[in-house]
Amino acid sequence: MMTNQSARVSVIGAGIIGSWTALHLAEAGVRTTLIEQFPLPHTRGSSHGLSRAFRLLGELELDRLDYSLDRWRSLEKLSGETLFVKTGLLNFGPPGDSELEKYMAVLRDYLPCLDHQKPAIVESCMYTMSSDGFPIIDCMDDKLVVGCGFSGSGFKHNPATGRMLAALALEQKQSIPKGFRADRYALNRFAHLP
Repeated sequence: MMTNQSARVSVIGAGIIGSWTALHLAEAGVRTTLIEQFPLPHTRGSSHGLSRAFRLLGELELDRLDYSLDRWRSLEKLSGETLFVKTGLLNFGPPGDSELEKYMAVLRDYLPCLDHQKPAIVESCMYTMSSDGFPIIDCMDDKLVVGCGFSGSGFKHNPATGRMLAALALEQKQSIPKGFRADRYALNRFAHLP
């Protein structure tokens, strides 16, 4: 575990990743200030709304996901609140898709009171994309650590990402577990681009 009682850190952005980063810093004994430009909760970030997807299917970073799920469960136990509810996953295809029509028929049969012509709620999700689809998690210099470009997959990794950002802020990169593959998120991977 990281510890540093003399450090002071400001985390800009109180979304889910900034909040996990601040929590990791506080757990390390760091005096931490969490700054957000909008009153919380708000719908201007990428992790707002009533639900989030947490899939393990097709993921390369299983160490990060296992760590993140364990931290969610620990936070759930500590808070006494239900934070993680495991459900099924239903993927939709394009209109006219025979498989989609088959599932929609089942839904109409079992849930006839729903309006099947339109979604019950529509929300937009704003997120940033890096050109290779992976986030940037790196030190810009000895005073600035950046985490951005999570490309729509940041939420499920957030406890692990918070740990990585906190370790970088405390100059403890060596404490990041190898399975988190921190090197794959370095900004210098774009050095060959104009």
